[in-house]
Amino acid sequence: MPDGVYLMLGDNRDTSFDGRYWGFVPRRAFKGKSLIIYFSLAGKGIAFSRIFSLTK
Repeated sequence: MPDGVYLMLGDNRDTSFDGRYWGFVPRRAFKGKSLIIYFSLAGKGIAFSRIFSLTK
């Protein structure tokens, strides 16, 4: 993935228009700040301790 861009994923339904449909989002297009880590991977597994934790 190129630096400074992010892939935004939706709800994974066939009719979901997310990053799989319109591509990467540049950092400059973000508005606001994150609040919660919804899902997190560590290595080849799920980082359960980070799921639904607050961001700094």
